[in-house]
Amino acid sequence: MIAANIGRKAGKSMRMELFSILTQRCFSYTQNPNGKKLQLTLKYHLAALLYELVTDHNKFTGIYENNKIEIFKNELHQKLI
Repeated sequence: MIAANIGRKAGKSMRMELFSILTQRCFSYTQNPNGKKLQLTLKYHLAALLYELVTDHNKFTGIYENNKIEIFKNELHQKLI
C-alpha cells in the first residue's frame, strides 16, 4: 500500500505495528502452547483499529467462524467503551 499523505502513512504504520504484534504473539504461543487462552494487551488506538478491521472485513464463510468473530467483536467493543 502506497501512503500518499500523513493520514494514510499513520494508518499504514498502525496496521504494520498491529500485524507485527499479532504475528509475534501467535508464533510465540504456537511454539509453547500451554492450554491457556491467548491474551494480548494492545494500546487503545491499535485495539480500535483491530475492531475496525474485524467489522469491515467480515468475509468468513462458516457459521462457526462467523459466531467466533461476533463473540470477539462484542468482547473487544466492551473493552473499548
